[in-house]
Amino acid sequence: MTRVLQTWEYFRAGGPFLGVLVGLGVALGTCLVLRGFVLLQKPDEEPFPDSALGRMLVDRRAAQLRAFRRTTRTLTAIAPLLGLLGTVSGMIQTFSALGGANASTEIAAGISEALITTELGLAIGLPGLGLGLWLERLELRVRRRMAAGSSPAAKVEP
Repeated sequence: MTRVLQTWEYFRAGGPFLGVLVGLGVALGTCLVLRGFVLLQKPDEEPFPDSALGRMLVDRRAAQLRAFRRTTRTLTAIAPLLGLLGTVSGMIQTFSALGGANASTEIAAGISEALITTELGLAIGLPGLGLGLWLERLELRVRRRMAAGSSPAAKVEP
């Protein structure tokens, strides 16, 4: 039970932006997992036939490969910026507490909010960036394999 209370205090000390960052982290993690599942599917070993059906299958697979790419990039870019916004909010709280009756407590709370949101924003953004880049390289390999085993019409644009 004390672990739950410690976690609650940590989230409460993070200020209003911490909940948004946690939601963003969950959304980013979900996008990365779903994108990974799509990219790690075993591809068809046979080349696509040189026909309208073949082009349709290639287009469908290319759309699947692009799934969640833009969302992953966006969420990865937003996380550190949202952490920075939480930092600014915490510093505003810190400076507004100067000269008050409970200045030391309020200053500590403001600094805590600033540091926690910065930490979480970077903890979400950096792994998201690394995993996102790894998945993009994996996508490129799958696309090259698709293009090598099919007609020139199957070459897909990024």
